[in-house]
Amino acid sequence: MAQDASDATLKISDAAPPLYIKEWVKGDPIKEYEKGKVYIVEFWATWCKPCIAAMPHLSKLKRKNKDHLEIIGVSVFEDKNTTSEDIKEFVLNMGDKMDYHVAIDDNNKMVDNWFNATNDNKGIPKSIVIDQNSKLAWYGHPKDLEPVINKILAGEWELQSASKEKNEEKNFKELEVHVLDSMNNYIYELNAKKLNESEINQKTLDKINEFIVANPELENTPIPTFYIMQSMLSLDPKKLMNMEIQF
Repeated sequence: MAQDASDATLKISDAAPPLYIKEWVKGDPIKEYEKGKVYIVEFWATWCKPCIAAMPHLSKLKRKNKDHLEIIGVSVFEDKNTTSEDIKEFVLNMGDKMDYHVAIDDNNKMVDNWFNATNDNKGIPKSIVIDQNSKLAWYGHPKDLEPVINKILAGEWELQSASKEKNEEKNFKELEVHVLDSMNNYIYELNAKKLNESEINQKTLDKINEFIVANPELENTPIPTFYIMQSMLSLDPKKLMNMEIQF
């Protein structure tokens, strides 16, 4: 499973794609990236509570760096009955809590060429950061934005290191999915053999420990820890109480 997560078509250090905007709801249209300025493209929807919770933070970040930073909130994944007028009303009601450019995706072109192109299998809210040279510098949840923006604005952000870190993060997520699928299939097979509960729990514990030995980075992470605790709770509750499990 130690593979390079290279199937994304939009990677850190790539040139930023064009903006595909159906309509600008708030702020003057941005037609091109200005050299020396940093951009955050923020994907959100009117129904998304975490997106709404992030908006005041984004607005504060914009005001703090108003001369060097632009934020573009792009409405995506809206309900089929949500109209442009509904989105405009939402933005108007947000007022200063949404104090940055806001736009509506052009027939899912922003979703296809930006959101999905990073291939990180995460939902909204999602931020994609473009650096002073119009290169993709980072993407992730807006809660993690501020230290990233501070480093980029200070000229301390290294695209190569950021790319490596993002690849490692993707590879680990892929490994977690592989472990989860493998363990579910393994436990299904054990149950099909009609083994007793103790045998199933012991074999489950042995199997998850095989994964940890082969991939030490899994130790004390949520998925293996779940299987360890579940098995030990049945096999030896007292020992479980004394185990030092951190995640």
